[in-house]
Amino acid sequence: MKAHDNIIKEYEDIRGEIKQKIELHNSLIMFMITTVVAVLAFAVQGDNSILYLLPFGIIIPTSMRITYYRTAMAKLSAYIIVYIENKIKGLNWETRNNKLINSVHNNIYDNLTISQYYEGMILSLICYLLYFFDYFKGKEVNLQTIMHVFVPFLLVLWEIVITKRIASFDKERNTWISKWKNLRDRE
Repeated sequence: MKAHDNIIKEYEDIRGEIKQKIELHNSLIMFMITTVVAVLAFAVQGDNSILYLLPFGIIIPTSMRITYYRTAMAKLSAYIIVYIENKIKGLNWETRNNKLINSVHNNIYDNLTISQYYEGMILSLICYLLYFFDYFKGKEVNLQTIMHVFVPFLLVLWEIVITKRIASFDKERNTWISKWKNLRDRE
């Protein structure tokens, strides 16, 4: 009975850690949105196009931290699936959830309307477009202006890469399941 109690305790601890990561993830998203909107409100009042790029100093580091939390959640979820849920009857949330997600084929409509991970990318596109249109006001198109518009677009591309990683939680969990199974089989 002692081993059973230890497994239940471990399960509760890991589920608590996952819950904490979800709360941190949600707090960071709210911080990012609120701060970026405040900076954009300041930028609209200013005379300098570069102010529209300031939010990237918030968006990219925040998105990277969110990625860390999502990766940790995938790793913890996979651990529960491999080491705990097959030992205790009635503990099946992570396993069933993973099976359900793997069986559902999302279409582009579902990804754009249901997915919750595009905040940083949307904010970065808004910031870039505001910069783009403000920068080109009254300017001639030449190589210098094109470079001033192209280089900041690299920040948008960076955020797109981060967003893709954030949104690949289920694939990442499946990768961690394989890694945990390999480790378990070697033990």
